[in-house]
Amino acid sequence: MPLKLFGLAPFRDALTEKILLARYFYEQLAERGDFQLGPYPELSVVVFRYAKAPNDTEKFNKQLLDSLMRDGRVALASTRLRGVYYLRMCVLCFRTHLKEVDLLLEMVDKNVETYLKSVSKKPWESQQLYSRG
Repeated sequence: MPLKLFGLAPFRDALTEKILLARYFYEQLAERGDFQLGPYPELSVVVFRYAKAPNDTEKFNKQLLDSLMRDGRVALASTRLRGVYYLRMCVLCFRTHLKEVDLLLEMVDKNVETYLKSVSKKPWESQQLYSRG
């Protein structure tokens, strides 16, 4: 029915937008230089992982996915390519536009920054060793 009412053009336009959003996300992560990316998106799927974690990269990326999902504003998945753990972003929803992709980029940056700060803290910065009293 929607095809008869609206024709193919709106559906093609929506699909084109989603592919362009995936490519935008991919290119934004590529510019950051700290991410390992899968193939350039021919569809609306991007696989990525933070590659410069100072400790266990897979564990960090699992924590990153968990943190992003707990936030509740975005939904991502994970996958393995040649045995390596990646996060997977897929733009399908008709409500997803540039604003939402920029939000995801902001959330990824914030979570990575928070993690890097937590691992660079000295033990005495994160807990009080003694109390005055």
